[in-house]
Amino acid sequence: MLKMKVTKKKVLTAALAVGLVATISAGTIAWFSDTDEVTNTFKIADSEDDKPDDKEDTPEGDGDDDGYEYENILPGDQLKKEPYAINTGIHSQYVRAIVTVGDAAAWRAVLSDNNGIISSNKIFGGIDTVNWLEWADLETYDTDADTITYVFYYQKILEPGDTTEKIFKTVNVPEEMEKDDIVLFGDNKFDIKVKAQAVQTENIGSNALEAFKNAKVTITD
Repeated sequence: MLKMKVTKKKVLTAALAVGLVATISAGTIAWFSDTDEVTNTFKIADSEDDKPDDKEDTPEGDGDDDGYEYENILPGDQLKKEPYAINTGIHSQYVRAIVTVGDAAAWRAVLSDNNGIISSNKIFGGIDTVNWLEWADLETYDTDADTITYVFYYQKILEPGDTTEKIFKTVNVPEEMEKDDIVLFGDNKFDIKVKAQAVQTENIGSNALEAFKNAKVTITD
C-alpha cells in the first residue's frame, strides 16, 4: 500500500502500471501522484548474419520487471513495442507518458534535420495521435544525460481497472543507419524508458495537461 503525508489539499489513493510491470512509488506531494516505469534495451547486430530467421515473431524479451531486451536488431527493423498504462487503483486518474531515448548524440547524427530536431515519428511507428497528445513545449534534449524525451498526455480520464490505448506500436531502427553510425551507440545498443505518471482527477483541472500543471509534477518525479 502506498503511504504519503496528508496535506490540506485532497489526496486520493490509487495505483498505476506500465505494460505488464508494476514497481510503484509515490512522493509526499500536495496532490496525489503515482509513477511506474520500464526500460527496454535494443542491441544492434554486428552483421546481417546475426539476425534470427524468426525475428518477426520473436516475443518482447524475457518479460522481467526491468523491461525487455531486443537482440541483434538491424537498420530498417520495425520492432513491436506497444506501451500502455493500467489504472490498478480505485479512483479515476489523469495520465501522461514520458518516453526517454538514450544515446541522443548518436540518434542526432543519424536522423536530425538542420535544426537538430528528431520528431517522435522517426523513432516510433503507429503513434496514437487521437488518444495521446504529444507535448512539444518541453526541452527535448538533455545533453548531460545524452537523452531525448517525448511527453504524451492521455486525452481521456482513466477509470479504475481500465487500460489506456497504446502510445505507439513499434520502435523503428532507421534505414539510414550505416556501420559507421552504429559505433556511435555505446556498446552497440540504446535504451528506451517508458514512464507513466498519474494524478487525481478531482479538484485539479479539466484535462491531463491542466492537471499536471496544477499538481506541479515534473517529468523527472
